[in-house]
Amino acid sequence: MNMSVVFSRLRYFLINILVGLGVALLLLAAIEISIRAFFPFPLTSMTTYQSFADVTYFHKANSLGYEVSPFGEFKPTRLEYDSEGFRKLDGGHSIKNESAVVLLGDSFVEARQVPSSETVAGILENANLRYRFINAGCSGFTTTTEFLLFKHRLAKLKPKKLYLFFSFNDYADNFWYFGGYYKQEDIFQVGVPRPEYVPAIYRQYFDQFENWIFVNSAIYGYLKHAFRNKAEMSVWKEVANSELFNDSPKNVNKSTDEMNSLERRILDFTHQGIFAMAELAKEAGVELHVLIIPLPTQVNEHEWKVGKRIFGYAQNEIVPARIYQDRLIQFFRSNGIGYTDLLPVFVKESGVNRRMFLDFDGHFSSSGNRVIASILESQLQ
Repeated sequence: MNMSVVFSRLRYFLINILVGLGVALLLLAAIEISIRAFFPFPLTSMTTYQSFADVTYFHKANSLGYEVSPFGEFKPTRLEYDSEGFRKLDGGHSIKNESAVVLLGDSFVEARQVPSSETVAGILENANLRYRFINAGCSGFTTTTEFLLFKHRLAKLKPKKLYLFFSFNDYADNFWYFGGYYKQEDIFQVGVPRPEYVPAIYRQYFDQFENWIFVNSAIYGYLKHAFRNKAEMSVWKEVANSELFNDSPKNVNKSTDEMNSLERRILDFTHQGIFAMAELAKEAGVELHVLIIPLPTQVNEHEWKVGKRIFGYAQNEIVPARIYQDRLIQFFRSNGIGYTDLLPVFVKESGVNRRMFLDFDGHFSSSGNRVIASILESQLQ
């Protein structure tokens, strides 16, 4: 075959490939622009999280993201974080104020499922009280990271009062998160996570290339969001079958006498973190008050209807045991720590048409946030 014919065909073939690639790229660009124009983006959580050596991880300063329900359980929520990494409140007050009140906890405090004005902190911010409020919630936080955040970032703000929300999954998170916080037994004494232990893992988790694509590509973000839920449900179902106290929130009512050595170690480590925070608050002249978040299944048979199926509860099951609350209350009383048990209030306020928790997501509904805000408002009058 004539070489000129070969080169001509090859040239024609390459041109077709390039044209095809160009068309494909234009199509992808059009889809990307369309998704960004008509759907919330960027999606959390990688958008707003960053690794830090002092607190392991927290929100990026001045970051933005959207929380989107996998089942349309709540409207897409716009999440904005200020220069300190705290969720912005609609009132826009300066956080550097001696009359500040800090709300510290995990995703229940951050409340990504509701607008900022419907979070506990947001409701209180607009209640015409004499305080400024700081939403220092961060999803996945537990006593370890909450202690570090208070020590390194919150104490210097000299808040008047610190409300610590203790979640039923705090024990499990101390056990599970990134190799297990409990393995650094001296963390509450030294107050700094070992660089080779937690922060390095977080850097690998948040800064890998896949997460860069998730944060910067709407196409990839929504594809990952669509497929993520099936994988997560399989993990939840596996955890739900565990009988270990430190493995699943479902087991928080396990009697201390029935725990093995590892389970007791997680229990003691978690309480040690609360005690260390109480001591730190005392030194800083900050009044600490703990709110005990109940399991949805402790409230009534109507709460957390969809979530029950995933975690192996019967549809109308109610958990009558309150070992979880009583054990914490005994600990608080023994150490002079103020507390509020939310279970009796939630039982009173919850009903068929007024749920304290979201049916699938399991975090506080707008009603749950309002009930808690009402409790705190009466305490702060």
